Amino acid sequence: MSYGTLSLDSITTSTGQVIGASSASTMKNRIINGDMRIDQRNAGAVYSFGSAVSGFSLDRMACNNQSGGATITVQQSSSAPAGFQNSLAVVVTTGTTLSGSSYARLYQGFEGYNMSDLGWGTAAAKTVTLSFWVQSSIAGTHSMILQNYAATQAYAITYNISTANTWTYCTANVPGCTTGTWGTNNNCWGYLSINLGSATSQQITSGSWTTISSYVNGSPGSVNLAATTGATWNITGLQLEVGSQATTFDFRHYQQELALCQRYFQKSYDQGTAQGTSTWYGAVDSYLGSATTNPNAFPVLFRVEMRGAPTITLWDATGGGTPHIGTVYKGAYNQTGSALNPCSSGFVGYCNTSQSSAEIGFQWTAAAEL
Repeated sequence: MSYGTLSLDSITTSTGQVIGASSASTMKNRIINGDMRIDQRNAGAVYSFGSAVSGFSLDRMACNNQSGGATITVQQSSSAPAGFQNSLAVVVTTGTTLSGSSYARLYQGFEGYNMSDLGWGTAAAKTVTLSFWVQSSIAGTHSMILQNYAATQAYAITYNISTANTWTYCTANVPGCTTGTWGTNNNCWGYLSINLGSATSQQITSGSWTTISSYVNGSPGSVNLAATTGATWNITGLQLEVGSQATTFDFRHYQQELALCQRYFQKSYDQGTAQGTSTWYGAVDSYLGSATTNPNAFPVLFRVEMRGAPTITLWDATGGGTPHIGTVYKGAYNQTGSALNPCSSGFVGYCNTSQSSAEIGFQWTAAAEL
């Protein structure tokens, strides 16, 4: 008996076409954590960015506040449009006038391995579409920038919030950039920068590719959120996809999204527990019966292969917030530790101590951000 072959490319039904496995995208959305579900560092707590402060808030979403006086807080929020559970919430707790070269922005860096198929920097550069849900206490025209890591090519995108404090769905097409250098391996390909406020010198005209000599952050006439004390702004459903048509948001399984984030940041703490928390749950630890015979080095293997050799921070499991390897058996004893030989797959935590009859251990975080 012979059997026919069933193609999984597509199946046509009376109600339309069902796309099969070989046509499905493995990563339609090039934004990681676009629905703002993952917050490994802060576990939903407020992260404050004073003037001249930069760092990461929710996973893959960094804030760089060079506004010259504004204070901005970023937090995971449960405010979201239908179909989403979370958003990234910005509050300007202290506003300032932006002048000179000042700016404030959110941004996500893209790894070359995840973007090189776009062919940017060549004649075959592909068009992409950006889509997202956004709301703000300030209605009007807001802006974003797509720019390469070399800071030579940039494209300004504007979007309009017609009604304050109302979720608005926005889309924008960006033609592929045929010039400039765009990363192709585990280095940075480029950035999506979200303007929270920018001086004139930091702005370019929207709607076309512009040659630049340094990073830019906004478009003329767009809202300077950082100038207004009490201003708020939320975003979720952030998606960047190949093509000229915005499609439905690419919801990935939680574990898949978490693993994508862990390539750039991971930790020993449970998910839902912020870094620096005083807890032994998840800590790497061992008991030293005799300091001269027992090992005091702890091999740590990462859950996910990281983008490159990360920066390791060791945290005292009993005190929290201090990069020490601590003890619980002898309470007050606290021994400075170090992370040896970090690479993309792990590191060795080491405690050079003569202490005996003690339990020693530590929490850790590892960052290999772009």
